[in-house]
Amino acid sequence: MITTDAFNGFGRLQARIKGCPHIATAETPNPIRNLDRASLRQRAEQMLETIVWGLTASPEEIVRRRS
Repeated sequence: MITTDAFNGFGRLQARIKGCPHIATAETPNPIRNLDRASLRQRAEQMLETIVWGLTASPEEIVRRRS
């Protein structure tokens, strides 16, 4: 899941409700609304390693990392 820090808790709640309690999260500071394209790209690049890891890690690995 990709989220801002302001919505991380809500996103985790929705993931649990939808049956995905072990979802990995890539988080960036809020707000992002007024960022220019270059700033958004920089934030995305900073989260890229976490995004790839979250797509390839097992649920057990995700739980261990969050603990």
